[in-house]
Amino acid sequence: MMKESKPEEKNHKKMQKACLPLPDKLIFLLVGFSLVMLGVWTVDVSVSGMLTQAQLEKHGIHAEGVATSGWWQRDLMVQYHIGLYLIIFGSLFLVTASIYWIVPKEKKKHE
Repeated sequence: MMKESKPEEKNHKKMQKACLPLPDKLIFLLVGFSLVMLGVWTVDVSVSGMLTQAQLEKHGIHAEGVATSGWWQRDLMVQYHIGLYLIIFGSLFLVTASIYWIVPKEKKKHE
């Protein structure tokens, strides 16, 4: 014999099916947050290099500012802008994902 469920239980089950499971949401949040933090770190490193270069130039020492990880080299100004782009992209990713989860989704009825 089947047990009839309450209307609240049916609505709760529908909401669970409509939403992404928590691990998927967590992955999206971690990716977005990681992009933002990577961008902030990139900006921090490039600004530190630019300030060091400016201090050396002030004392008459010409120094070419380059950011490197051992595998690649990049101009400090280019590095700075890459960091800004990472922050913008990560923030837009987080905002878009948040709006997608907050705004209710309407189901289309086929007539």
